[in-house]
Amino acid sequence: MPGRARLFVFLLMLSLPGTAFCQVDLPATLKALLKERIDAISKKDTNALTRICTKNYQFISAAGVEMNIMQMKKAVVDAETPVKLSTILSYQPYIAEDESMAFATFEIEEEVAQDSRNITKNDLIITEIYKKEKGRWKIQLTHASQKICLLPN
Repeated sequence: MPGRARLFVFLLMLSLPGTAFCQVDLPATLKALLKERIDAISKKDTNALTRICTKNYQFISAAGVEMNIMQMKKAVVDAETPVKLSTILSYQPYIAEDESMAFATFEIEEEVAQDSRNITKNDLIITEIYKKEKGRWKIQLTHASQKICLLPN
């Protein structure tokens, strides 16, 4: 199932009666997973990506590019403009009552080095879906959107 369809189905599930999610105060394990993914990308550590993402992992970029785990690992290794720094500005996780899955939305500021003098800053809103496999949380899907600021008229 394409990533956009998977995200739509998941969000649809949230609206169904009987699907209970509880908001929690920053569970350390999910935030640590997020930080580990950010570090893995900036350090080009594909082993870490294998460890923290499911085999069916999907990434959807702010530009609409969809990648599976193998494509994501290749993109991380081949990146000529590495991510220098990512700062988590806000983070709001939700966990299913049966603790089988979770999702989180967060804002992130990312610095991408175009060259030694030019650094581009991206403000992104990320949604991640987490799945518990063999008692351990893993990332199932990451969707990035460009943060848009609306100015008053």
